[in-house]
Amino acid sequence: MTTVNDEVTALVEAGDMDAALEILAAANREEENGHYQSRLLLIRHRKFVETEQPAPIQPWPQAVPDLFAAVQGIPEIHASELTAEVASSAIQHHGSLLVREWFPPDTCAAMRDAIDQSFAAADAVAEQDSFESTPWFRHFTPVRGKGFKLNRLARDFVRAGAGVLGVDSPRAMCRYLDCIYASGVDQFLHEYFGEPAAFSAKKTTLRRTPPDSSTGWHQDGSYFNGDVRALNIWTAFSACGVDSPSLDIVAQRFDAPLVEGGVQASEIVVDEDNAVQTGAHNIVRPVLGPGDAVLFDELALHRTGVSPSMTETRYAIEMWFFAPSMFPQDEVPLYL
Repeated sequence: MTTVNDEVTALVEAGDMDAALEILAAANREEENGHYQSRLLLIRHRKFVETEQPAPIQPWPQAVPDLFAAVQGIPEIHASELTAEVASSAIQHHGSLLVREWFPPDTCAAMRDAIDQSFAAADAVAEQDSFESTPWFRHFTPVRGKGFKLNRLARDFVRAGAGVLGVDSPRAMCRYLDCIYASGVDQFLHEYFGEPAAFSAKKTTLRRTPPDSSTGWHQDGSYFNGDVRALNIWTAFSACGVDSPSLDIVAQRFDAPLVEGGVQASEIVVDEDNAVQTGAHNIVRPVLGPGDAVLFDELALHRTGVSPSMTETRYAIEMWFFAPSMFPQDEVPLYL
């Protein structure tokens, strides 16, 4: 009798990654299975590695008019109004876009629970010299021999920032990917980039941020090696900006990084005085509800938004997507 794993293995060996993903995802939705979930992530990664990427679409981005010319601050829309043109307009002219009610309350509650489960599993592992993998925490291993690196340094950096790499929690990641497909995020990203999107293992983070956290001003583009086409979808799964941390964002467009790239976080932090002077009157701290998302690209200047009066923990997922034709060299790719 042919099993799901047998069928998927045959499809992968034949190079039909899409069919393999479809069968495996359907089986996992019917009954969650940790092996299926880990394999889904690995096949997404292998699909990218074994696919010849197309030539970059030119020109990109297409110039679009400012649809939010009267807006001071971050343009805001309901999720039902989101299109590639709307997102491009907001980012090209204002630096970011706030999307309300992208995910419903039940999804937000489920993702908060998934984040808690992932952190508990990661914390348990941190207390042991060796550990047995679980669906909630299992180190993702990229394809060998291709120069991909996902090491302890990368994981420690994320943990120090109150995060867990999404790919290291197969169950949480697969649940979130199902939410993305159900809400049409994949179709939006295809339209935005002009090609099917990929995401980075290093830049997809489950976040549970305490009120005493902080980060310096930065532009993520300073991390990336070479030109990229990127879009970050930063999704709140709890209320943010009043009792728990939000984001501070400079609501204006930047044409280049303010600081040249570096390997360490300290090498790409934008000096506070420089950030304030550059952003002057455009620093915004959005108040977000569960299911709201902020979209911005690699040039957006931002940091964690905290105040001494905050007392609650923030739940969020930050996921950086890229056009595969211009995927950053030092990241670890997975096809969406």
